[in-house]
Parts: sequence; structure tokens; C-alpha cells
Amino acid sequence: MANTTFNGPVRSENGFKTIDVASSTGVVTDGLVINADGNIYTDDGAHIQYAAATGVGPSDLIIGKSGSQYGTANPYAESATALFPLGSKMIYGNNVYRYVGIGGTAVTAGKLLQQPAVVSDHANMAATAAVAAGETAISVETGALMGATVIDLTADYFGWAVISGPAALLTVGTLVVGNAAVRSGGTAGGVAPATDNVLMEVGDVMAVSANTEYSLIMMNLS
Repeated sequence: MANTTFNGPVRSENGFKTIDVASSTGVVTDGLVINADGNIYTDDGAHIQYAAATGVGPSDLIIGKSGSQYGTANPYAESATALFPLGSKMIYGNNVYRYVGIGGTAVTAGKLLQQPAVVSDHANMAATAAVAAGETAISVETGALMGATVIDLTADYFGWAVISGPAALLTVGTLVVGNAAVRSGGTAGGVAPATDNVLMEVGDVMAVSANTEYSLIMMNLS
């Protein structure tokens, strides 16, 4: 059947659907289904995208590993070129991931990633603890957490960082199951026990290993 172009809205009382017909058997399976109430269903995942424009940044949400038109969004693979818009969020299984680019230094699996500081340590910084009025010494963080690596990522490559769900992270200090964990102030990429003056928690401790090994953290950065 030829393609048909309509001038004006196309309406249906009982929804819309795309189908796939098997060439060998003729079996018909549904693809994208929009029911009469406007609910959308697809078993092939989805990629919802707001494309970048002048003065407007992109926003991307990928549902499922094979849900993007750009290709397979594999959280356990890296690439030398960007395959998806940076900052894209992907929901895959029990975890949520963020697409990131690595700087000039490689990062091993199980490390927290931090966004570079804006204007080199002089803007968009956050205090690591409560500070009383009149104090002259303030401890700050120089960049927002972007997530945790699930594989070794090569310098100047691109890949996925987990931001929600269980993840094994480098242990610094003594973590306690059920307690909150925060980023380590002394060991890059690690997590440490939470203290009283915590600006942002990384997640809750699910299982612990000895110091300098890896503990299971339920991430909550999304």
C-alpha cells in the first residue's frame, strides 16, 4: 500500500497501532499501540527526545537497552565517539543510568563520577557542611555527582553511569548496612559513612566489604 498524507488531524475512536508482519508465517504482532484513552504501549522500548536548539539544551529519556533510534544503549560498553546526547537518561531493568563523557583520565569500575567545576572552583559550588554566620573557612564541593561507573571507562571516551539502583562502589571507612553513604572527602571516587552535616547522600548501604574494597549501595542520585 502506498503512503498517504493527510492535511489535518487523523482521528480514531479506538486508538492507533503499528504492526509487524512476519514474512515467513504472516503472523501479525503489535508494535506501538495508542489506545482510546491515549495510553501508549510498546514492547520495543522508546526514546523520548527534546532536540537541542538555540538557547535550549537537549533532554533525552531512553526506555530499555534497545529503545533508542541511535542504536543499542549498552550500559556495559564504551565508545570513542558519543553515541547519544550527553546527559541522556536510560531506564534499564532495576537501574537508571546517565550518559557521560570521561575527561583526560581513565576511571575504573565502581567509582563515583563528578562533574567538572564551573569557572574553575569559583562558581556553582556547594558547601559540604553547615556553616555559621561569620565563619571564614568553608568546605565546598567543586562539582555535582554524575553517577557511578559500572565498567572501566577509557580517558576521553563515552559511556553510562548508574544513578539509581544497586551498584558496587569503592568503600572508604566503615560503612553500616542500612545507613546512608556519602562521597569520600579523601579518596577520589569512593563512598564513606554519612556524618551529621551532609549536603547530599549518594545512597543507602545494602551490603558492606572491608575498607578499600567494594560495598553495595542503593544509589539515589536520579
